[in-house]
Amino acid sequence: SDITITAKLMEKNIVNVTFDTATGSEVPSVDLYSGDYLEMPENPVDDTHDFVYWYSDDENTEFDFDQEITNDMTLTAKWAEKPLYSIMFNSNGGSAVDSDLVMEGYMASEPNKPDLYGYWFVRWYETDNTVGYDFKIVSYKKVQSCMED
Repeated sequence: SDITITAKLMEKNIVNVTFDTATGSEVPSVDLYSGDYLEMPENPVDDTHDFVYWYSDDENTEFDFDQEITNDMTLTAKWAEKPLYSIMFNSNGGSAVDSDLVMEGYMASEPNKPDLYGYWFVRWYETDNTVGYDFKIVSYKKVQSCMED
């Protein structure tokens, strides 16, 4: 006589993982089956912070993506503030020029030219007065003016 063997099926539970980036770029939530592994998403971006890692409960503990996900959860982005650099301007005896604070990854603004009676302003420079300072890079050193009479 014939034997019939029947498969017992259980519906897989779907879990949802959301990503809280605070002020960073959006990271879409992910649905997966309970017991599956979560792939690390692309890092979010924020203008004033650097992304450090994702965490679930303790912000001082990086989330381990090599674990099974069995429940809905929210992962939160941990951020570190981008440093500020002070740009100081030495006007070489000319009129005073205020220093500038520049966040890492941003360009410094070229200040007004200093005035000094009997001299023409030639350029801003960092160390070599024959090479103009490139205001498209971030520096934390003094920038001086080159004046000629």
